Amino acid sequence: MRLQDLPHLHGVLVLPATIFDAQGEIDWQQTRREIEFTIECGATGVCFPCGIGEFRALTEEERKRLLELAVDTVNGRLPVVACGSGLSTKIAIMYHKHARENGCVCCMTMPPAMRPPAGPQQVFEHYAALAEAVDIPIMLHNLPAPVSWPMSADLCVRLFNEIELVNYIKEEAGDSLRTIPAIRKARPKYLKSLLSSDGGVHEVDDAMRGADGTIVGPEIVDCHVQTWEAIEQGDIDRAWQLHRQYLPLNYFVELQRNIIACKEVLKRRGVITSTTCRTAGLDLFSAEDHRTLDALLKLVSPMFRIPLPTV
Repeated sequence: MRLQDLPHLHGVLVLPATIFDAQGEIDWQQTRREIEFTIECGATGVCFPCGIGEFRALTEEERKRLLELAVDTVNGRLPVVACGSGLSTKIAIMYHKHARENGCVCCMTMPPAMRPPAGPQQVFEHYAALAEAVDIPIMLHNLPAPVSWPMSADLCVRLFNEIELVNYIKEEAGDSLRTIPAIRKARPKYLKSLLSSDGGVHEVDDAMRGADGTIVGPEIVDCHVQTWEAIEQGDIDRAWQLHRQYLPLNYFVELQRNIIACKEVLKRRGVITSTTCRTAGLDLFSAEDHRTLDALLKLVSPMFRIPLPTV
């Protein structure tokens, strides 16, 4: 596919959580309901199953079935981005092939775990091997250590210039305020869309520096959507005003309590009933955390396009 024919990913793409029942088994119905909720809130794309989806805690079969569930639920209404990351290039190729077979627009893929720590050339060779093996666009997933091997702006630009299937990036390697404008300034050959993340906590600033959109968790997608609507309308003052309204809640969920807080918000919004996390240690949510979340939700709930359920 030619670069001009690839979809321009922009606005607010969502990272749904995988919903588990009390026994830690996947609740397929509630996961489907959650994806539908994010579409109703105005998401412009679905990325699944990724970090918030606890992909590392899934079996190969579960991970593939969850992607198929997302594709079936979306049913062509939005682009679906698959998680293509794997512990090795061979494993990543397997997930890229599965994504290609299911019609995903691209694979969001981080460098694999490498020992000793990889250098830029090893990272380049990983993506080159993926592009050689599977005809599906690649979204670089640039994360900080120790989660991944952070890629410099120079390496990202090289990948965009030399590998035709490297077309997108999710930039959250810890210095996006410098990396995003550096990539934009280089005008790399095969770049189609540049997306930021970090839960959306600095999405307006990222947009002003050249991001086409953001990739966020599912719990307050409608808030992020309103901000990006203002950005795309050129009303930056309103975008900042909207962003400030939900930033404390955004920060609490994304950077302090992570997946469990995301699920607690979804539960309070009537989307799911179970907040079980499969990854060890993620279920910790204290009485103080519940009080903080209740207070923050009270402040932010007037922004919700899908209101909180009445008790």
